[in-house]
Amino acid sequence: LDDAKERLVIGSCASLSLIQKTCGELAGVGGDGGFRRIAKPIHDMLRWFASSQIRNVASLGGNLATASPISDMNPMLACM
Repeated sequence: LDDAKERLVIGSCASLSLIQKTCGELAGVGGDGGFRRIAKPIHDMLRWFASSQIRNVASLGGNLATASPISDMNPMLACM
């Protein structure tokens, strides 16, 4: 994960727990709300995504590659 000043870059092999942790940190940072607007919903949604053991090994790319019609990450990424 790379949080440059103007964008948030998430690699496809990033674990969902790492994404949740980073988004939680970005959501807690004060400021103009740019990252907070994106990071807070992702953090909140991942809190309910499976168990912590699954989030530790599951990746964003794997979640998208399964092309499941009930995928939790697809709607979140589409609204970004």
